[in-house]
Amino acid sequence: SKIFWPGDILPKLLPKTRVFLFEYNSQVAGSGAVNLSINDHADSLLDCCRAARSSSNYPIIFICHSLGGLVVKQALVRATIRSPSDPGMKNIKLRTYGLIFFGTPHRGGNGVNVGEVVEKVVKTFAGGGSNSLLQSLKKGGQLSVNAQDNFRSLIEDFRYISIIEGRPKPGVGIVVPRESGTLGADMRRETVISINADHSKMCKFDSDAGIFTPIKHYLVQMASRAVQESFIGLRSSIDLGSSSNLGPANVDQ
Repeated sequence: SKIFWPGDILPKLLPKTRVFLFEYNSQVAGSGAVNLSINDHADSLLDCCRAARSSSNYPIIFICHSLGGLVVKQALVRATIRSPSDPGMKNIKLRTYGLIFFGTPHRGGNGVNVGEVVEKVVKTFAGGGSNSLLQSLKKGGQLSVNAQDNFRSLIEDFRYISIIEGRPKPGVGIVVPRESGTLGADMRRETVISINADHSKMCKFDSDAGIFTPIKHYLVQMASRAVQESFIGLRSSIDLGSSSNLGPANVDQ
């Protein structure tokens, strides 16, 4: 991509928003390879959020691509567990308003379980390599059905935009199918957008037009409502039948 849209486009769309980038190392070979688990990355994300926010009460929206969405979901599970004894973790959990997923494998479908979908993602990016993170994401690993169920208990706490790949990746095909790339939440809580891009290119944009247009619309809408609900004290009592809904649940492009 010619531009880095979180740094080049988002500040123009949402000028009062602070944008942070969290990079986790999933490299499986070479001098940069690491051997950290999904929980290690989740805890690192939480610690970075706490350091950046201090005592801030401003709402949080996480934007995630592929397996990064699983790291964020695990981080919110762990923040919930740590909340009773850690005010910083409680702040992150309570102030998280929305999650935007680009091609994150949440569940199975069409006879394929979620572990098999995740394993396809791992193979797409890692080839034949492996480390603790990737092993934990594979079938039967740490983020299998039990871990998905842990987040499901929190699903009513947030709003979602799930973006689905509409074009096969050359030599691979569709990496995360629609059935896997959606949470299956109430359609008034989860907006689903299909875009004409493959799994690797679906989060790379050269401008704020084209395939980014519907994403831009719902992202700005989510951010605006996050601020509104935060400041008028409606965060803990969202009425799914009210005007705070994100709008149409499915957008195909």
